[in-house]
Amino acid sequence: MARIGDRGEMEAFVRSIELGGFSAAARELKLTPSALSKLVSRLERALRVRLLSRTTRKLRPTPEGELFLARCRRILAEMEDAENEVGRARERPRGHLRMHVGVGFGTHQLVPAMPRFVERYPEVEVELLIEDRKVDLMKDGADLAVRPATFADPSLVARKICEVERVVCASPKYLARHGEPRLPEDLAKHNCINLVSDSPSYARWSFDTPKGRQVVQVAGGITTSATATSCRSCPTFIVPTRWRCWRSIRTCATACRGWR
Repeated sequence: MARIGDRGEMEAFVRSIELGGFSAAARELKLTPSALSKLVSRLERALRVRLLSRTTRKLRPTPEGELFLARCRRILAEMEDAENEVGRARERPRGHLRMHVGVGFGTHQLVPAMPRFVERYPEVEVELLIEDRKVDLMKDGADLAVRPATFADPSLVARKICEVERVVCASPKYLARHGEPRLPEDLAKHNCINLVSDSPSYARWSFDTPKGRQVVQVAGGITTSATATSCRSCPTFIVPTRWRCWRSIRTCATACRGWR
């Protein structure tokens, strides 16, 4: 069975007939006349039939060429339609989007932005999974995930979208009972809540201090994967949080001045 080499051969053949010669077709396709002639000759060799009658004045299709010309026009038109359709889809997203985010980011950042997203992209159907657990994107069928982590998995495409500052919080009741930490290392003596996630270790809290980065190993009676749980536990624990629970409790802003 004959095999056509590529789309360029069909385009060379069709435009040569429509424009009446190799020179005009070559100018349109940005080729030399000899290069275009070779494409048509290669097509004829592949099909084992003469497609064009060449004269000094004009090219004419043979009977076989007439049949092939009609098919080529339909094929090229279908290819152009397919390319245009893909281009339109790329310009205007559509379809089903399954997205996984943590409770804190999803509740306070993503959900408030969803009405604007839906209004801008009405053809996108969003399935939003909000939970504090590590997911396998392939196994869970998620198209994308927002995670507070650095990725080393070469099979995933990761992009940094923002930086999030963590704030150390405690309630007045806890601080009155146990005292206020003045320095990061003081936290090692306090009852701290650890948040389990896909970061290597949430029991190691990192702080930016005037002397540089300082890491403190903390411990406590609760380890949780839910940020909401950690906020509700503030009366009896010190919490490292990214979100807004510190607005309803006392922060260690005075005690922790100069480090965060």
